[in-house]
Amino acid sequence: MCCRRAASSRLAARNWPTSSKPRATPTTSTPRNGKDDMTVKPNTVRTPAEEALIARAAAAVDAAGPLKSLRATAADALARNGLPHRRVEAYKYTDLKQVMRDVPPLAAPADDATAKTALDAAPSWGEAARCRIVMVDGHVVPSLGDAMPEGVSMMSLADALAAGDAMTARIGTLAKPADDAAVGLNTAFMQDGALLNIAGGAEVATAVEIVHIVSGAEPVACYPRHLIVAEKGAKARIIETFSGPANSTYQVDAACELIVGEGADIAYVKRQDEGEAALHLSSLAVEMAADARFDYTAFAYGAAVSRAQVFLAFAGEGGEANMRGVTLAHKRQHADTTLVVDHAVPGCNSTEVFKTVLNDEAKGVFQGQIIVRPDAQHTDGRMMARALLLSEDCEAVSKPELEIYADDVQCAHGSTSGEVDEEALFYLMARGIPRQLAEAMLVNAYLAEVIEAIGDEALAEPLKAQAERWLTEREAGR
Repeated sequence: MCCRRAASSRLAARNWPTSSKPRATPTTSTPRNGKDDMTVKPNTVRTPAEEALIARAAAAVDAAGPLKSLRATAADALARNGLPHRRVEAYKYTDLKQVMRDVPPLAAPADDATAKTALDAAPSWGEAARCRIVMVDGHVVPSLGDAMPEGVSMMSLADALAAGDAMTARIGTLAKPADDAAVGLNTAFMQDGALLNIAGGAEVATAVEIVHIVSGAEPVACYPRHLIVAEKGAKARIIETFSGPANSTYQVDAACELIVGEGADIAYVKRQDEGEAALHLSSLAVEMAADARFDYTAFAYGAAVSRAQVFLAFAGEGGEANMRGVTLAHKRQHADTTLVVDHAVPGCNSTEVFKTVLNDEAKGVFQGQIIVRPDAQHTDGRMMARALLLSEDCEAVSKPELEIYADDVQCAHGSTSGEVDEEALFYLMARGIPRQLAEAMLVNAYLAEVIEAIGDEALAEPLKAQAERWLTEREAGR
């Protein structure tokens, strides 16, 4: 569904009904991530940027060490397919071939003084307690990081590769470079990241934050890669924060593989506050064992073009995943949220609720897919996307999908797009509240369902404050 704000004040909305019936099986096979984009006939007309990336990927293979085979797979996929474009279904609304016209150099490690200055300017979480892993320009800066809490061990990807650590063998097992273009680029060019292991049975009281910062005004490209393993019965909260300079056309392509062990409980919060000229791509691949729980909240605010992907697969019975997100976009920002939830085993539950607020000429994209495999009986999957349009020139695209091959399931998906409720606005204004403040109150109430579901007031408050600043800037720009 594609929706622009109507000229009238009447809400423009559409809902899809729930479904518990099987869908016809398509004639083509479906890969793990549910997208068949890598089977599209290659586009042989290469842009200069594609040629430069292909050459860089080939050079990275020649220089690679333990990950040479994985990088070679990524380089081959890039050479074969190029960058995805609008004829590739998974990237129909976010045309990377058009967006990535420049290829900035790979970022070099920042010196300690530059890194410290960048960290001081990064978005704050206020009083929220957390242990930080600091990455500046795509490289871990040990001197700025904190000691990990009890039960958590951490090694940088660069150090792990140099030491031949066994954990590196698990890289690429979930986020496979041949399955997705953004993952492929990250795999080809990754230099550093965090390898985290959360010990079995550990209940980690302090959140672990991975801070991503781009430090300088000159455009660079960063490809951080993380691997997080939560062993049986572990419980922890992970935070990822992204930020950078306001006017730099830098590029970030981050990827994280998260293995949630049997009975483990992982909460994951992502805050994307990149500079408004940046390109931000991120991919999170999650595998859940039996009785595992995963709680995900995403807050997207920055970047000229952003695409946040989550690929989640249930590998054991009794798992539960709850995912939610907020996107705020204005001016000419383009923000894409793409989800694939793969129910491969019986008795798992998933819920997704994503809300977008658009202003000016911004464009918001939501693509969500729930796959229920033939053996995944007693699945309960729910997906809802909502968009609030604050101007006549913004655009919301919503594409929720169900692929159901089992006959004893409860699944639903829906999407709504519309304006601020004029009746509610009138009600507030009739009580003496100015229109601008009344609109802000309604938008904040619309977002509260998602932000407050984090379950930690210390983390929720900075996100609420950021939404309020966004609304204040909107009013100032009128």
